[in-house]
This record gives sequence, structure tokens and C-alpha cells, in this order.
Amino acid sequence: MEALALFARIAESLSAEARRLRFIALVQTLAASVALELDLRMEAAAAATTSTSVCTVCFHRPWLMMKSRPRRTPSASAFER
Repeated sequence: MEALALFARIAESLSAEARRLRFIALVQTLAASVALELDLRMEAAAAATTSTSVCTVCFHRPWLMMKSRPRRTPSASAFER
């Protein structure tokens, strides 16, 4: 980002068209966007929210439930009638 900021300052100081394009403002916007995207606290919160909603609403793990419940196998008497 520092290299982009340096380029923007140099470009705006040398060219009237570069001042019109406002490269410095562009670099500041990019820096703010990158800082927001790299905020790991927000990423962790989003991941936690997603995993909670996915696990409780539409994704059940039956293999975990099978381990916790006793097996009920049919006996021979169930088939004799």
C-alpha cells in the first residue's frame, strides 16, 4: 500500500489528469477496504455465526447421534407372527 500511495502522490504532483482521477483518494479507499477484509475478528465472528446456523438448522450429523444412542436391533420374535 505504501508503494501505491507513493505512486499516487508522484502521479498527482506531475499530471493534471492524475489530479482529476484522484489517485490518492483511490489508494485511501483501497487501504480501508483491505484493512476491513483482513480484520480477523470479523472473519471469526462471521465463521462462528455461519457454523452455528448451518449445524442447527439444516445439517445434522447422524453418525454422531448413532454413537450416543443404544442400538436397537430387531430380535427374532419381531419376525415371528
